[in-house]
Amino acid sequence: MKNQVTITLLFIGCLLCFSYCSNDDGNIDAPPATIGELLRVGNDPESFPNARTLEPISDTTSVNDDYDVVRNNEDVTERFVCKTVRVSLLDGTPDFFQYNSNDGVIYPGSLLQGKTLDQAPPAPIVAKRADGTISYNLNDGNPQSFFYVDEVKKSEIQNAMNEIISTSTGVVPSKFVLDIQQVHSQSQLGVEMGLNAEAYTAKIGGSMNFSADISSEQKYNRFLVKLNQEYYTMTFDIPTSDDEWFDPSVTTEQLSTYIQADNPATFVHSVTYGRIFYMLIESTSSAKDMRTSLEASYSSFNNEISGSVDINRFNELENTNIKVMAYGGDAQGSIELAGATSIQEIADKLAESTDIRAGLPISYVVRSVKRPDKIVGTTLATEYDLTTCELKGIIPPNSYRELAYIFPEGIGASAQIKGTTIVVYNSPGTHYAWYHVSSGQNLGVFSITDPSGPLGVSVLGNVGAAINFKDGQLAIFNDTGLEVEFYNYNQSDPSLGAAVVPTEPFGWYTPNADGSNKVYLTNDIFGNSDNFPFVGEGFTAGSRYFTNYTDGSPILHFFGDPSNRYARYDQRNNGTWDGVNTIDLWGDKSCPLERIGAACKVDFGGNNIEQLFFDKSGGNLSIWDPNSTGVEFSQAYVVN
Repeated sequence: MKNQVTITLLFIGCLLCFSYCSNDDGNIDAPPATIGELLRVGNDPESFPNARTLEPISDTTSVNDDYDVVRNNEDVTERFVCKTVRVSLLDGTPDFFQYNSNDGVIYPGSLLQGKTLDQAPPAPIVAKRADGTISYNLNDGNPQSFFYVDEVKKSEIQNAMNEIISTSTGVVPSKFVLDIQQVHSQSQLGVEMGLNAEAYTAKIGGSMNFSADISSEQKYNRFLVKLNQEYYTMTFDIPTSDDEWFDPSVTTEQLSTYIQADNPATFVHSVTYGRIFYMLIESTSSAKDMRTSLEASYSSFNNEISGSVDINRFNELENTNIKVMAYGGDAQGSIELAGATSIQEIADKLAESTDIRAGLPISYVVRSVKRPDKIVGTTLATEYDLTTCELKGIIPPNSYRELAYIFPEGIGASAQIKGTTIVVYNSPGTHYAWYHVSSGQNLGVFSITDPSGPLGVSVLGNVGAAINFKDGQLAIFNDTGLEVEFYNYNQSDPSLGAAVVPTEPFGWYTPNADGSNKVYLTNDIFGNSDNFPFVGEGFTAGSRYFTNYTDGSPILHFFGDPSNRYARYDQRNNGTWDGVNTIDLWGDKSCPLERIGAACKVDFGGNNIEQLFFDKSGGNLSIWDPNSTGVEFSQAYVVN
């Protein structure tokens, strides 16, 4: 027995030696002599950010994202420009959020081991405590708003809180705080819930995991809807001296198991009770529609004591998933929802009446025992891809729809070939597409220097404008509009109006004597009358009118730089020009585009004729229907 005692004492001595006997210099330190000294080991609490910062850490990429929606009872496709950049997020919070009311260690006055605060639950400091006082923050006429306990421990504090609440009015005066945030990553979701990565995994687990996208064409946008209603806050009176923390029987040896330099003592200063709803909403609707719908669905809760979910507005969203962490009081006492659920179930829970007795701990504030004036907060940091989308416009309807998917840089020139067959050039003027309007098909894209392309090889370098100059002839201008070449073909060829693309050049350029393309100066061809309005300016667009002169000669309109002016050209009598007009007056109508960069006629047969106008940027199209009643110009559609 004596040997056993000796061995035990030696073992205890070794433990104390490992705990206290060495420092970085190899010297021997004595263990703290008093509890006060032990409570002061380690550094002061580190500061945490008091405001959120987002710092870009990559270049921005942009893509178009299209959504089919119903607007004014009409099916349309909205195009958004979505920009994505990698960002570094840094934030902080003085609150620790509670997602489990049964952990047994979170209550006002509880002592916690500092390095375990991010765990679920944090580790307590287990020792007999001194007395203490708690109070709550409601000024509701309750005569028992604070309570003294002989010993600070879970059972005594719980009893004290019940004593306070039992004499309360039962009224919940606090209002809902509504916050709707778009989330882009699982780690950002944790930050929005006030949790770092470790705490998110421990407290939330997989109940709020993102769903896999339906397909590459149907991807989810995600928003977090936060509804927080604080009923009351219970606060522990901060001790003013070291001997007010523990019962006199507690020793430093007893506490050293729980308190070290890298594991300082902390305490729960206050606990807020109430209810909180975290709802992860996923939908293939656009982020813009999601925000609008969610704000309308939950708006009645914002800064109000109660509210209701507008289910009809919510159900406007496409392909929705809802995942919930709901925690707090309802009429039956308490609710805890987790994982996937329905909007109706959420609406029912939110609509139920509640009172102060149904509140559960939703967050708590921790302070340092060494420095009770210091709050121990949480630094939240993550990196994720931030995507923001802005509505660019509506893409063209029906047979013009595919124009929006040909050239990302936009359309810079266009001309009718025959009937509903047109060619459209990209804005740089290096490529053109053979487009059949009646079938709504892009039949192929070709370089202007492709010898096998329908238009053969152009020598202009870059095409800036084109026009069906007369039956069987195109006038094609360079990017300055000051040079032109003519492409000739057989207008009577029926295949040119069909939904097929020629497999070789279907015509020829007006040649020089050596057979090369003849390039004319615009001023020489079109400036041979005294009233030429665009001397030295060049053409930015040209279009054949939907009717001809009485002798069958085409009526042509040309747009001169800076693209907002046009004049009518009469090929008869060596060419003459009418007066100059601005595009805001096309006949007696006003075009919605400010500057014209391309135009052409489309002939469906009979009187069914339309003219297309593309703006100078190449990104917008307006369709003029001279046979319609009322507004003849369509809205501006997006084509890039």
